[in-house]
Formats: sequence, structure tokens, C-alpha cells
Amino acid sequence: MYFSDPPYGVKPELRELDFQGVFRVSPDGETLTLVARDFVKPNGLAFSPDEKILYIADTELGHIRAFDVNADGSITNSRIFCKVERPDGFRVDAEGTLYISAMKSVEIFDRTGKKRGEITWPNAPPTSPLATRQKNPLHLRPHRSLPRPGECPARSKIHSALSAHGTFSSHNNSVSKSWGPV
Repeated sequence: MYFSDPPYGVKPELRELDFQGVFRVSPDGETLTLVARDFVKPNGLAFSPDEKILYIADTELGHIRAFDVNADGSITNSRIFCKVERPDGFRVDAEGTLYISAMKSVEIFDRTGKKRGEITWPNAPPTSPLATRQKNPLHLRPHRSLPRPGECPARSKIHSALSAHGTFSSHNNSVSKSWGPV
């Protein structure tokens, strides 16, 4: 298990570490290892479908970095995968596409780091899009609610963006998008 330790909500004088790191807990749960300490504000993490690449958002620096994952769980070969305005949570689907919650939209990047589009919201975008590997859907839930048809022109933009890439449905203030089986 890997996790980031950003300073959100902790006053500087109460912080236990003088850096913002990314950590790994060994499979047996016995060992905690610092795998990266050169982030300003590490945030979301996700693996490529084959789990050979670990992507980590640095919200403050505005990019997603990619690392190779070694057999022992260490990470090497740090590189900037893509630039995004204040990336937060994100997910990777079965084809390796990244869906990144950014400042004003969910930005979509293919496995090579090329931007393929974005989904804009009438208010703040969801902090954590969910792209599952089993059936390859994308689920988005806004901070507030998704306006009903006719209430906001942005809703039709959301539906158009999703329709351009597959089918979708919306209910209970969330949007689900599916590209079909993997």
C-alpha cells in the first residue's frame, strides 16, 4: 500500500515531519518505507493497469509525476507525466487513461500523457473521479449537485463530453460513464 502525507489541515507547528512524503507499507504490514520526499504537496496516487507505473499528483506544483515500480516496491525514474492546474484525486481506467480532478474540470490524459479532453462542471469538479478496472466505467460526483436539464447550460456540456466517448447515465447527483467491457 502506498499513501501520500500532505500537510492539509495541520498547522505548521503541529507537523511531525519537515517534508511532504509518499510512503509504502510492506505487504505484511510490518514495514513503513519513505519512497519519495521531494514533493511540495503530494496528493492523489494511482497505478497503471499493469501496476508497473505509480502516478502521484503534486497539487502545489501542478503536475502528475510517473514512477517505475520495482519488484521490491521501491519507485524509480521520476518524470513529469502531465501538467494540470492543482491536481487532486484521480483514477486510471483499464486502458491506462487518467481522469484527474483539477481546479476547474476533470482533465483526461491518455497513457502517453497526451491530453484527450476535459469534463467541465457548473461548480467545483469532483475531488476523486472513479474509473474501475472491471467494467471500465467512470463515475463522477460533484461537490454540490448536478443541475437538472434546463437549469444550467453546463449540464449539456457534461452530457456532450461524456456522450462523445461512450454512454452515460446520471442519477442521485452523480454521473456514470461507461466505455463497455474491457
